Amino acid sequence: VVPTSTLCSETVYTFSSTVSGSVTSYSWSVLPASAVEIAGDNRQDAVRIRFTRNGTFSVSLFVANSAGTFTAGQLFAVNPSAKASYNASFN
Repeated sequence: VVPTSTLCSETVYTFSSTVSGSVTSYSWSVLPASAVEIAGDNRQDAVRIRFTRNGTFSVSLFVANSAGTFTAGQLFAVNPSAKASYNASFN
């Protein structure tokens, strides 16, 4: 499971599998699920996730093949996105 362990809210991240060999199924899980949006199908080798609020999230990937089901997961700290503003005046 990739990216780094600190992310920003309201940003879309692509998580992708690095599993090699014959895979029969993928399944991505994010907890708590109430504060994320998953774009597309969570049963692909890559998934796009947007965290809608700050907090700690668990992202897990379940992969199956003829030998069984395997799991990889990681906790991510999601912080507020930086917001920039400025004032301009023209004289």
